Amino acid sequence: MDKFEAIHQLIIKGKVKDALLALANFQANNDDETIVQLNLYASAYQRTGDNKSLLKTLKSIVNIDDNNLSALLAISELYTNINQEKAINWYNKLATKLKELNDVKFFRENFERFNRGSHYFKLNLSKQLSSLEHASKIDRFKKFSTNIFNIKESTKDIPNELQKPTFLYYPNIASKPWHYIENLPNNIDINAIKAEVINILENNIASPYFESDHKSNTSLENLRNNPSWSSISFSKKNDILNINEHPSLLAYINSLPLAQCPPHAPEIMLSILKPGTHIQPHYGLSNLKLTLHLPIIIPEGDLGINVGGIKKHWTEGKPLLFDDSFLHEAWNNSDETRVVLITDLWHPDLSTPERQLLETSMPIINNWQIQPFNSLFHYGLSYKS
Repeated sequence: MDKFEAIHQLIIKGKVKDALLALANFQANNDDETIVQLNLYASAYQRTGDNKSLLKTLKSIVNIDDNNLSALLAISELYTNINQEKAINWYNKLATKLKELNDVKFFRENFERFNRGSHYFKLNLSKQLSSLEHASKIDRFKKFSTNIFNIKESTKDIPNELQKPTFLYYPNIASKPWHYIENLPNNIDINAIKAEVINILENNIASPYFESDHKSNTSLENLRNNPSWSSISFSKKNDILNINEHPSLLAYINSLPLAQCPPHAPEIMLSILKPGTHIQPHYGLSNLKLTLHLPIIIPEGDLGINVGGIKKHWTEGKPLLFDDSFLHEAWNNSDETRVVLITDLWHPDLSTPERQLLETSMPIINNWQIQPFNSLFHYGLSYKS
């Protein structure tokens, strides 16, 4: 039995003081600490509950071997009880290194520990949202922030089986597929808007609505990178399109109570559905906003939209308003292209303070979601079939 194995056996037998003394004697006669020595020190400190020395030793291991995932994970866990900011930083270092090494085996073997880290991140997000000014005074927002990304709690009170938001669920607001808001503008100059849209379409700047290099497991996979369903966005930077050159369209958009909670919303775009195209049934991201369709170019024939089992047809200049967290689909079986303006409006049940809180919350949620450690998990809502 070599010296290090003998020290290891001392630690196993609970003779930690003897093990530490043996390590100190060995170190006195050698210039540099090795990973083996440091791992033995770490085991001994872990046995005695000396977290301060353990943390220092684990950092020494990482300084020698920055690919040591076990040390990175242990440091992250230790900091959860010491310093929140440092815990998050070390978890992110761990995730970055894990991806760099592509060590799927380590992730799987330590999944429960990673899952506890995920729970820690979710608690941290809830605390951030709950600490926002006025958050504690609004019961619905308190419930929303407390249960965010807690799938079981977030989804248990959804009243309609056809409503399954994939990202966020805001509790206790009206749950129905189709809506009507009295204060929507009704003096729409659809002819002027249509003329501007035709002019925009002539520039041929549309791109597939669903663009991705990765295969999707959703019902929309057949439309991924497919120009049959394309769009022209006004809410994203567009170097070709200048919305200010289309005053009627701009005036209409500016007259709407847009759901201002970037980067989640508002989405503002022209949706272009070519003949023979069917957008298969799917669910939207959240119920805190409603989707507005302003029909602009509507050919004759078999085309329409189904939301929550209720079918409707587009009529030029007549807006439709629905909750896209309900199962919905659209089709164009006519011989010509259909064009509607799509944008997001606040759910009418949300009070002004709630809208302000959600507007403040979305950048926090987005910044939280793009943390390297969070990219190891899917954060959103899922449902049992």
